[in-house]
Amino acid sequence: MKKNIIIAMMLIIALSVFAADKAEWTIMVYISGDNNLDSALFSDVNEMEMIGSVHGKLNIIALFDRWSGEWVYGQEGVQKNSKENSGMRIYYIQKDDNTRALSSKNITKEMGFEVGMFDAGKPENLEKFIKAVVKKYPAKNYHLDIGTHGAGVKGVIVDDNAGVQGQNRIMSIPKLKETIGKVFANVVNKIAEKNNENIKLNVLSFDACLMSMYEVYYEMAKNNIGFSIGSEETIPGVGFSYNKVFGYLKDKVNRETGIAEDGSNYTKKIVDYYYDDHSGSGEKANLASIKLLSTILDKANEQVAKVFEKLNEALEADNSKDIIKEFHKTLYNTSYMTDEDFVDLVDLLRMIKDNETLAAVVGEEEITKAIMYLKQNVVAHKSMGPSAWADRVHGYSIYMPMYFRAERDGVMHSNGALKMKNTLRGFEYINTDMGRQMAAFQEKYFKIMSDMTDEEYGNIMN
Repeated sequence: MKKNIIIAMMLIIALSVFAADKAEWTIMVYISGDNNLDSALFSDVNEMEMIGSVHGKLNIIALFDRWSGEWVYGQEGVQKNSKENSGMRIYYIQKDDNTRALSSKNITKEMGFEVGMFDAGKPENLEKFIKAVVKKYPAKNYHLDIGTHGAGVKGVIVDDNAGVQGQNRIMSIPKLKETIGKVFANVVNKIAEKNNENIKLNVLSFDACLMSMYEVYYEMAKNNIGFSIGSEETIPGVGFSYNKVFGYLKDKVNRETGIAEDGSNYTKKIVDYYYDDHSGSGEKANLASIKLLSTILDKANEQVAKVFEKLNEALEADNSKDIIKEFHKTLYNTSYMTDEDFVDLVDLLRMIKDNETLAAVVGEEEITKAIMYLKQNVVAHKSMGPSAWADRVHGYSIYMPMYFRAERDGVMHSNGALKMKNTLRGFEYINTDMGRQMAAFQEKYFKIMSDMTDEEYGNIMN
């Protein structure tokens, strides 16, 4: 009996020590700079060093894969690639005011990695990094920040050097979802269950272009992620101001013990800082914090599906060509991104609602409900640039390519063979009601447009 009591007491003490050893936050920064972003991302890591980690409270761990090719970049004077500043290293970010060098502790080997050539776009490498960080730097809250090139539903995390070698040049969104899911759903929470805990990824942020898309968020919401931050448009300049972003969190953990911050206020601050930094440039830009609540995303999914289901049904009638012409004009006038296949989802629905022909087919009430559900997940959103664009973006874009044809060098070209379901292969989204209805409509839209004569096509916008 005494032996059992002693064992029980030892277990309680062990669990208490484990809990006490946990930081409030661990930030994992996965930086793929083996491309033309090396210089900007170098500046980002230096911004992190302006803040630094706080022992026992805030861990900032950055994996930085740098350009390994033969080119020269400048940081107030020219620095050339060398073995010392190329390849991959992992840093425990420490406070340092030298903005021309990385001075943080190199922990690459103790994290189980080797310094040097690295394929950041390989899912297994991201998985290994997250596992190693969570094991060595446990926390009550986690933030994964991905700094690199982004292409929305077409992928993220570009490693140009790996691409030259023919390996994983860009990670697909389904692979990113699977990787995060493996770690947090299958690995981290198995450890947490033993200690009667619930560990999740509180924040997933993309310091990468074009990542704020409904399809991306729908995939990530299945991984028990709290909030995601991304931009519908390209990311200007050097992106996030990490000294401000991490500085806010450092101030919070230093002032408060056992803070209840789950990421909501933190993500709002990231959006605010982004707006403050870039709103004066005149460039088109926006940033949104989206709460990845599956129940609301699913309701929005069902409601948007109803909109396109009614459009699909209408295409069975004799006036299908007229409906498609009206949709083509509507899509043409919808707010689009640098990748013109991406349009603001709420603006698209509003434009359908404002079109007399399409609104009569769908019903204004159905469209209003869809917009309402989409807005419920938006925690914070700010846009900037020309008001004609900034006033018409709302936090989510969607993949909806517009049909086109044009003569080039005496030959007629078109994108008539493009199919949404092929671009979104592997996405769970494409098998939802919304995904199926939108994919079916896109195929019918392209088919009817392709069958039009050049004269008919040319007269649509007149």
